[in-house]
Amino acid sequence: MKYFKPLLLLLFGFLKFQLAMAQAPLAGMPTKFSETESEFIQQLGDMMRKTKLVEVEKSAMDFEELWNSGKLGPEHKKEMILLCNTMLQKKYKPAPHFEKVLDLTLMAATKRQLEPQPLLKLLETTRKVMGNFAPNPSFAYVANLFLYFKYNMLFTNGFYKLKVS
Repeated sequence: MKYFKPLLLLLFGFLKFQLAMAQAPLAGMPTKFSETESEFIQQLGDMMRKTKLVEVEKSAMDFEELWNSGKLGPEHKKEMILLCNTMLQKKYKPAPHFEKVLDLTLMAATKRQLEPQPLLKLLETTRKVMGNFAPNPSFAYVANLFLYFKYNMLFTNGFYKLKVS
C-alpha cells in the first residue's frame, strides 16, 4: 500500500508524457500539403525522402515520374492531393502508410493501366476509406487492392490462393 501512491504518480506522469507526444506533429511531417501540383509533389517527395528508407524513396521517385509523365490528369492530381491531405489529418506516416498508397496508385496507373474514370473513382474511394476508417481496416483495403493489381489475386495465405483470370 505504501508503494501505491508513488506508482500511481509515475503511471500518471508516463501517460501524460505519452499523450503529449501523441499530439505533437512528427518531425519533418508537413501539417498540410500545398494545393498546387508542383509544390505538392515536391513536399511529398521531401517527406518521403526524410525517412531514409530505400523502398520508400523508390516509391516516391516512381510516383514522381508518374506524376510528371502526363498519365495522371488534372482531376487525378487534385484527388491525390486531397487524399494525401486526408491522410496527413489522420496522422498517417510516410512508411508504411503513404508508401502503400503511392504503390497502389502506381500499380493501378501503370501495370493495370486503368482508364481515367475508374482511376479517379479508385482515388476518391481510397480517400473516403482513409478518412472514415481506422488505420487497420483502411490498410486491409489497400493491401487487398494492391494484391489484386499486382498479382491478380483476391486472397492468399499459406495454403490457398484465390486468383482472378
